[in-house]
Amino acid sequence: IYYNLSVLDKYKKLDYKKLVSDLEGEIKKYEEILDNQKYQVYLSKFGAFGSYKLPNKIYINIQRETDEIVKTILHEIVHLQIEEKVVEQGLKWEQKEKLVNSILEHYSIK
Repeated sequence: IYYNLSVLDKYKKLDYKKLVSDLEGEIKKYEEILDNQKYQVYLSKFGAFGSYKLPNKIYINIQRETDEIVKTILHEIVHLQIEEKVVEQGLKWEQKEKLVNSILEHYSIK
């Protein structure tokens, strides 16, 4: 089996400080979602667009535009916020994603 793992040229010389500053500025616009919790966000050039681990960890692939990264971070934050209720109610993956998306749509995030 042959495969090639690579990073797109535009991400090889990424200014992480600027990216973090841009992301923080955009995310602060949605303070009502953040609920005064602290989240640890790990940025990566590889992996899924986003994932989370309780209680407060978020893993984000940054090989996209800033607005898409912000949406994914917010998506994962909502997952963390509702995970306990999702487990209690025994929701399936599709139901959980629908719930997360409906919450984001409430805040005009699509």
